[in-house]
Amino acid sequence: MVLCFAMVSGYTWNKMRKPAFSYKSDKGPVFISSGQKQQFVAESYIVAVLNGATVLGMILTIEGAGGVRTERDGRGKLKRRKLQMLAGIGLMFASFAVLVAAFKIKRPWYPYGF
Repeated sequence: MVLCFAMVSGYTWNKMRKPAFSYKSDKGPVFISSGQKQQFVAESYIVAVLNGATVLGMILTIEGAGGVRTERDGRGKLKRRKLQMLAGIGLMFASFAVLVAAFKIKRPWYPYGF
């Protein structure tokens, strides 16, 4: 899965183009390039981690909601599973919101956002 996240985030583009890790502006370091045809190495790392966190949130939500198999759980396990499901939903929402915000930096005309 790590290989999938690396390839989806732009690892191959970085290997071919050899961009800078980040950019230093007057306001501080910039990790996400605002241009369409350019990308920093740090941006690839950020996107890969956010995609991984979104998938982890989905897995926690699915397993907390009952998963693939259904078993009868005691009362304590029910509370744990409910907490796991809520944590998964929160992680999925937060990581996807940051991912959309990063995408909006790349393409300011993108109509959706949080």
